[in-house]
Amino acid sequence: MLRHTYVSRSNAERAARAEWQKIQRGVATFNITLARGRAELFPSLHAKVSGWKPQIDGTGWSVGRVVHSLNDSGSTTALELEIAPARLKEVGTAGTTP
Repeated sequence: MLRHTYVSRSNAERAARAEWQKIQRGVATFNITLARGRAELFPSLHAKVSGWKPQIDGTGWSVGRVVHSLNDSGSTTALELEIAPARLKEVGTAGTTP
C-alpha cells in the first residue's frame, strides 16, 4: 500500500512499481550452502546457478542474505537467493523469462 500522495501520475506509477517489486521479492527463494566459503559474496549481487531443474537454472537470482561461517572444519557461505527484480512481472506472480 502506498502511503503518500504524489504530485504526478508518473511519480505515483514509479512508486507503485517499486513497491510491487519489493512485495514480490520474497515470492521465490533458493537457499544453498557453498562447501567452500566465498568471502567476496554479499547481498544484492546477481547470481546464476546450474545443475538444478531448468526452472531454477533459467532464473535470474539476486543474493538476499549471506552468512559466512568459520569453524574447525573450515569456512562455508550460506546464500539466500531471491528472484532478481528485473525478472518480476508487474501482474501476477514472479516470472522466469527475460
